[in-house]
Amino acid sequence: MHAGVGTALGGVCTMVGEPQNLIIASQANWQFAEFAIRMSPVTVPVFFAGIFTCFLVEKFKIFSYGAQLPDSVHKILSDYADQEDANRTTRDKMKLVIQPS
Repeated sequence: MHAGVGTALGGVCTMVGEPQNLIIASQANWQFAEFAIRMSPVTVPVFFAGIFTCFLVEKFKIFSYGAQLPDSVHKILSDYADQEDANRTTRDKMKLVIQPS
């Protein structure tokens, strides 16, 4: 959930985050910083409301968010990660280091 909300909040706050923001900025002749400053009365409260919502949803386990992962599932995932790490070659490790974000 947090990745989805974070992506949406980032999209709202930046000129390049959403297609409509590019249209707004181009029609207003705003550059990146000017867009961020002029839109901040809307985007900053939206950002903090989104972060606060994430906190509340996880804290109070609304819709089952924030539920703890069962130990048996954690063990399976940890064992799999350890196995993958053990089988990873130097080349594989370098691919992980230099892969684009």
